[in-house]
Amino acid sequence: MVAVLLANAVYLLGVRSNDPMLYHSGLGSPTHGLTDIGPDSGHYPRTIDANDGWTVQSLGKLSAQMWKNGQVPLWNPFEGLGQPLAGEQQSAAFFQPFIMLNLLPNGSFLMHLALELVAGLTMLAFLRSLRLTWVASTVGGILFAINGVFSVMTNAPFNPIAFLPMVLWGVELVASDVRRRARPRWGIVVIALGLAWMLYAGFPETALI
Repeated sequence: MVAVLLANAVYLLGVRSNDPMLYHSGLGSPTHGLTDIGPDSGHYPRTIDANDGWTVQSLGKLSAQMWKNGQVPLWNPFEGLGQPLAGEQQSAAFFQPFIMLNLLPNGSFLMHLALELVAGLTMLAFLRSLRLTWVASTVGGILFAINGVFSVMTNAPFNPIAFLPMVLWGVELVASDVRRRARPRWGIVVIALGLAWMLYAGFPETALI
């Protein structure tokens, strides 16, 4: 957990801003970074995916606001004559309770931070279930929690990846029960939660892979 917080310290402490409004609205003047590709590209400056600021932050926050108001976020009334909100998937409308973090200031970042913590802790549990030492398991958990995908993908494909180690941990729990000729219980629950969150996380293509 400390490693994840340190990896995101520049944003948590307000040293740098990761608010996509600063970069994509044309209202801010962000400083140039090493990965900038020039104003003529139409994506200046940007993350590795130009959807940043266009789907997760806007549609996710709308979904959370609708839940808060007692509405099921099935329909987006602000897009043309109306468009499916839950049905277009990237809003992650049913991704509870993580989606509700969008109600907080810089909520999308906080949701990603929470997912990194889930990814790291469940990877730690998975590696421990393989009988690795605490040191090896902790290092593995840290490496997965701050892996490159989480660093450069800030749109919906980020979300399902966080639950991969949870599903693998569930499989190992079931396998352990089977080896002991015991009825699998907790492993099935862990697998079910991991798969459900993968599918509701907003990008089922990643979950399918």
